[in-house]
Formats: sequence, structure tokens, C-alpha cells
Amino acid sequence: GFRFLQRAKSAGDVGAAVAVGQCLQLGLGVELDEVAAAAVFAAAVDLDGSYPAALYQLSVCLLAGKGLKTDGARAKKLLRRGARGGDRLSQFVLAHGYMAGQRGGGPNLKKALRWLRVAAAQGVDTGAVALLGHCLVEGTGCDQDVAQGVSLIQAAADEGEVLGLCYLADLHSRGE
Repeated sequence: GFRFLQRAKSAGDVGAAVAVGQCLQLGLGVELDEVAAAAVFAAAVDLDGSYPAALYQLSVCLLAGKGLKTDGARAKKLLRRGARGGDRLSQFVLAHGYMAGQRGGGPNLKKALRWLRVAAAQGVDTGAVALLGHCLVEGTGCDQDVAQGVSLIQAAADEGEVLGLCYLADLHSRGE
């Protein structure tokens, strides 16, 4: 359990360090401690600055102010590194931030769609698939492609993605 992860973390295993941080963050097998979790995530990033899960977890702490002072600029840099490293969660959070204009300035739909497409192409992030489908249906930041958008939304809904189910319900209520 936790002691095994601690030993692996102490031996320099970045994946184990991220797991230790998650245990601390959620109180799994150990007392919940968000400050210690954030410190472990930061140490994991220091150990391997290209490890996507460590970058993502530290960015979440910085965005939410969990265990660390909120720092959106630093979180954005970490999310970009994680996204470029192939982390689908970093890609999705970064895309959502660009859509909402949360990453400085107004919405940047071009960048948002770029990261949504990358995350959705991995075929494992049904939230990204649903959101990309919605953008295509509405023509948000891209050429409208209702057929492709509905297909993506349906695929996400078929996987039980709540966002896909909501978009699908909205389409049905509008008669589309």
C-alpha cells in the first residue's frame, strides 16, 4: 500500500510520487493533507519536469489553491507542458480554459479547438469528444459540421459521458 509507494517515491520513481500525492490529496490510506500533496507534486515535477501526470496534478493544485497559493500563470505553463507531453487531462483542461477565456484575455477558440482535437483523437477522453462535437454542431470556433458533431456527441453519450448525454438531450429538445 502506501508504504510501498513511499519507498518507490524515495527511490526516485516519479509515478510513485504522483500516487503518493494523490493518496495525500484524497486521504486514501493516509490522513488527508493537501499541503503535503502539493509539495509531493511539486517535488515530482522537480524530479522530472516532463512527467505529464505530475505536471497536471501540480497545475490543478495551483488552479484550485489546494495546498498552494493560486497561481493561474504557473498552472497554465504546467498544463501546456503536460498537454504537449500527451496528457489528455492537461489537454482537456487547457482547452476548456481557452474556451472560457480563463487563461488570460478573452476566449481563444482556435487554441481551444486545437487542444480538444488532440485530446479527442486519443479516443480516451469522452469529455473532450463531447465538447468537440458540440463545437462542430454549433460552429463554435470552426466551420459548422452538424453530422460530424452529432456523431461525436453520440459516441461520447454511448460511453456514458454526462456532457455527451446533456448535449444529446439538448439536440433532441431542439428537434435536431
